[in-house]
Amino acid sequence: MDRSHDIEKANVAALYEASHAGCESTLNSLMQRDALILNKISLTSFTDTPLHIAVLHGHLEFTTALLRRKPNLTGRKDLQGRTTLHLASAEGHAEIVRELLQANTDVCLARDAVGRIPLHLAMMRGHIEVIEKLLNSKPNSFLEDFDGASVSHLCVKYNCLDALKLLVESADDDRYSLNSKDNDGNSILHLAVMLRQTENCTGKAIFSDISPNEYELFLSFNTTSLVEALSVVLLVTMQLIAVTFLLSTFFLAVDLVTSDTVKEKPMITWILFTLSGIWLVLLVIAVVVLIYRQLVWMVTLLLKCICCLTMSPTN
Repeated sequence: MDRSHDIEKANVAALYEASHAGCESTLNSLMQRDALILNKISLTSFTDTPLHIAVLHGHLEFTTALLRRKPNLTGRKDLQGRTTLHLASAEGHAEIVRELLQANTDVCLARDAVGRIPLHLAMMRGHIEVIEKLLNSKPNSFLEDFDGASVSHLCVKYNCLDALKLLVESADDDRYSLNSKDNDGNSILHLAVMLRQTENCTGKAIFSDISPNEYELFLSFNTTSLVEALSVVLLVTMQLIAVTFLLSTFFLAVDLVTSDTVKEKPMITWILFTLSGIWLVLLVIAVVVLIYRQLVWMVTLLLKCICCLTMSPTN
């Protein structure tokens, strides 16, 4: 009995070694010795199956051979709750993903221990070919969110804009993909602007194509914000200069008017008071104009900000 148990343990160990090396001939030999060896995996202390190991190392032929003999291995999860499709998607093994999907498409919606489906991992890594295969197999998998963020949000967050373009082109309703909001109320366009991803060539092409109106609005919003910031600096600076100059002129005029020399010449006193009055009026006009323009910019910014924040799929 003990000898038989030792043989089984040795065979299982050899199976895991073969999975690591991708040696299909060893697998065939082990299957000839014990046709039920794949069923005995669950009796071991290993959380990773031989399929997990083969997929992780990218052994396509070995993976295919395992799937022919035991396709339900695709549903088994490791200690982190990951199926073999999670691993293949994260690593970008497109051909292995194809084989796994042929064996079982339901694993497309399987979630790991932190709530991610295979599509989430592929999006985070930017594996375009894998994303295509996953979407073709389960088109509605893009509706699945992770930690309050949609698949499209993950594309923007991880700077996978090519994946975002593919996602939007594959979706039946691109307005959902564009305007869906995360837990913080951000659409993907909000997020892209914050991460400055609308400024590169790829970002411009994607966002201006899938939503030109909102894209132009956000660009206008950013430009207005810059003008607003510059105008604040300009206004404060000019007001300080104006006040300083006005006070200097006033004190200078007072000194001149009260001086003995000027008192003896009333005409000069009158001219100085007149010039000071004219200068004062000009300064007041300039300050009023600046304040007016400032208020116009602020109202424009506020209206555009409100418009941006209230964008919704029904607009």
